[in-house]
Amino acid sequence: MNDLISIIIPVYNSELYIHDCIQSVLHQTYSEFEVILADDGSCDSNKKIYESICQSDKRITLYSYEHRGVSAARNDAMKAAKGIYIFFLDSDDIIHPRLLESLYSLLKETSSILATADCLKFKTANLFNKNYLNSEYSLEYTCIDTQIAIDMYAQRLTQVFDGIGGVMVLRSAIQSFSFDETLICGEDTKFIYQLLLQKGDVVILHRKWYFYRVYDSCSQKRNILNVYKSKYICESYIRNNELDNCRRLNALSLQRFILQNICGWFIAAKKDKNECLCEYLKDIAKKEKKSCLYPYCRPKTKRTLFLILNCFPLYMVTQMIWILYGNIRYHLYSLTYLKRIR
Repeated sequence: MNDLISIIIPVYNSELYIHDCIQSVLHQTYSEFEVILADDGSCDSNKKIYESICQSDKRITLYSYEHRGVSAARNDAMKAAKGIYIFFLDSDDIIHPRLLESLYSLLKETSSILATADCLKFKTANLFNKNYLNSEYSLEYTCIDTQIAIDMYAQRLTQVFDGIGGVMVLRSAIQSFSFDETLICGEDTKFIYQLLLQKGDVVILHRKWYFYRVYDSCSQKRNILNVYKSKYICESYIRNNELDNCRRLNALSLQRFILQNICGWFIAAKKDKNECLCEYLKDIAKKEKKSCLYPYCRPKTKRTLFLILNCFPLYMVTQMIWILYGNIRYHLYSLTYLKRIR
């Protein structure tokens, strides 16, 4: 008999896409699973939709909680889970029919603590025809130990550890920690990082079998200040932990990534005329300049940070000059190349 897999799906007013999500689960080639719909305080009309879904298959159970955020919903769902393995799925995403079977097989074969797959972004479910979803593929994968996985994440060599969607974990490996309920963004990255700190192996399936939905409302700038605060707290936590554990190369890579993010966030804040966010970013930039890692960052990164924070109009002018310079070089090269082939 196969092991039970608990599929945790946090839902909050998810009526638009939850049916597609559940259908992709019910069409899995691996059938020994339970689905936990963790309702984070949805309104009554949405609860009726979830209750109707539960009636369609006895393997689906609805757990309703007061609205405390996605981290709290996942934590409560993990307490209710009965499976040997836990698979995390977001309510607006879908999965390939063979994903559960493949990740489970790889975990068993390699005795790993975590398995995940490559991600494919899409806008509508119609993008995937039945031939694609039901086609057969050989399982190409990479098995690495958790320290190499941490190195890959810290040095931005992969993005598969950036989110919890599509991740299957051995339940016994996550008994000692949970999602950080103080964060509204980046909580899944922190969770995966804490899991990678455990000793064990990680399997990456090289198939784009987790389909991440991208839609217009994803870009809505709601509560943007707290979003960036949460991202910064998460990234700083990982950077500081790597530094404390004498993994200086990883810490330096994360330091550079943090500075790049501050630059990008500040540009976005300026475009949106969000002065409150600009002031916050200036404050954390001052803090980052006092870091012991800051002197080792690239001069170009430090110059860019200085210009963006202290003389934004001059930064925009320099960017326009660089773009113009690049275009001129491209056209000159094109003319030279055309002369040579004539």
